[in-house]
Formats: sequence, structure tokens, C-alpha cells
Amino acid sequence: MAWMKTLAFHLNVFAQCKRLGVPLWSCPQFLFMVMGIINIVAILAVYNIAQTYAAPELVIFVVVGLSTFLFIVSFIIISAFEQVVMARQQEVLRHRELLAMKDQFVFVAAHELRTPANAIRWALETLEARKSPMLEQEKEVVSALQISSTRLLDLVKDLLEVARIETGAVSMHLQPLSIGAVLKESLESLVTHAEKSKIQIQNNVPEDLPMVFADKARLKEVFDNLITNAIKYNKEDGSVILTAEPQTGGISLHIRDEGKGISVDDQPHIFEKFWRSVDTHAIEGSGLGLFIVKQLMTLMQGRITFSSEKDLGTVFSIYLPSPQSSVK
Repeated sequence: MAWMKTLAFHLNVFAQCKRLGVPLWSCPQFLFMVMGIINIVAILAVYNIAQTYAAPELVIFVVVGLSTFLFIVSFIIISAFEQVVMARQQEVLRHRELLAMKDQFVFVAAHELRTPANAIRWALETLEARKSPMLEQEKEVVSALQISSTRLLDLVKDLLEVARIETGAVSMHLQPLSIGAVLKESLESLVTHAEKSKIQIQNNVPEDLPMVFADKARLKEVFDNLITNAIKYNKEDGSVILTAEPQTGGISLHIRDEGKGISVDDQPHIFEKFWRSVDTHAIEGSGLGLFIVKQLMTLMQGRITFSSEKDLGTVFSIYLPSPQSSVK
């Protein structure tokens, strides 16, 4: 029965146009069918009219001439559209190849940068740990180098993560988890950062929430990104408020800051790769964090949304399914 499926596919003009990825009116197969119908209708109409007013020999001559003319016109039109479709497919293929080369270059470059960046960090840690005290000026230089090396490592980590996501190399170990327990682990590493920035973190997430179905390491990465952003873009002496509640089939967790909010013009771009608002040019960032969060939430069968008002802060909300709803 394989030949019947093949025949049915070739007769299905709409399926072939969909496979080519072109609109219906620029699809050669569809145009061939339309031109064929036009030719048949035109020939029958001319035949009937000519038969009434002309001799049989003249009818045959007119019909043959019209058929030849319409066939040539149809062939030219369909050939032109075939060339357009082929050129478009070649352009798409070239674009994909360029994207693949770009992704490969970014992955290799980021991987190679990680080694010298780690070496710099270890050298700085060695300098700090030496017995002889450093002069004040030396401390300032070492501190500045530490900040720069940390930024470089963060950028390398984000680039590698993006490369893994886009090549489908991110592994997911989905399992039942306590969202509150994973959040506490993230907060342990973020408390110092919040204190240095004079930001208070209020964890109002209940401890008796139902389990969610997620990857622990990836969920922690999501929390780290969102809470770090809430600290970074907060107002002076502001707060980060964490809340959560059960929802149908899962749990929703909300991370609220008290910053100046996201402008209406910027909101459609917030999850785009490498995109950063002009309002945040003075704050360090790569424009990759929220893109990574969005992709990880999708891979964990969850979702992320946000709401923001000018001068009233921003709330990022993530939803994760329960183990029962994920099985379904």
C-alpha cells in the first residue's frame, strides 16, 4: 500500500505546497492545477462558440492554436514560480547553514574562553590568600579584576547554555520536587549578593505546597536568574517578595521587585536573545538571562509570564505542572 500513499501525496496539492513552505498562490503545483482548469474551460468555451459560427476545419485550427498558446503561457508562468521557489529554498538552506556555523563558533569560542577566565579567577584567589598583606591600591586592582573575571565567566556560561539549548543538547531530568526546597537552596547563594546591594528578600512561599515536576538543576538556574534580576533592577533599599500558590494542575510562583518597571514599548522584547532596554544601559548584563529562563521553562513543560507598571516594579510568574498533570 506504500505506492497508494505516495500517489495520494502527489495528488494532494495542498500537502505538497505546505511541504515547500510557500503560499498557495505561489506554489507551482497549485498553479499547475489552476492553469489546467483555465485551459480546459477556455478550450471548451472556444470550441462551443466556434462550432456555431465556423466550419469544422476552422474550429479545429482555432482550438489547437488556443491550446498551444495556453500551454506555452502556463509553462512559462509555472517555470517562473518554480525558479522562485527553488531560489527561496536555497536561501533558507544557506541561512540555516550560516546559523549552524555561527552557533558552532559561539560554542567553541565560549568553551575556549572558560579556561583562561577560570585561570584568572584562581590567580586572583591565590593573591588574596597570600600571607603578606596587600596595599590599598593593590586591593582595589584585585577587586576590579575579580569583578571583571566574574562577568566574563557569567557571559561564557550564558553563551554555552544558549548554544546547548539551540542545538537541543540540554538534558532534562524531570522528577517530583519541592519548589520551596529548591528555592531555599537558590536563596542561600543569593543572600550575600542581596545584602551587598542593600536589598531585602522576603520569602513568603509556603512550605506545604504540593510537589512539582521539574529538573532540579534547571529550576535552580531559573530561580537564580530571576532573583538576581530582581535584585539588580530594584530600587535602592528595595525588597524582593516571593510568593506562591497552587493552581489547577501545578504551582505558580511569583518574584516581585520594587524597581521602576518595564516600559510598555520594551515589554514585547523582554524574552528576546541579546535584547536589552536602553533604560538599563548603566547596569551590567548580556541580554541572555531571560531568554534562557524562557527556554528552560518550556523544556520543563512550564511557562513564564510577567506584569510590570512604571515606578511600581515588575512581577515574574512561573508555572510548573504537578507530577500527576505531567503524566497526563
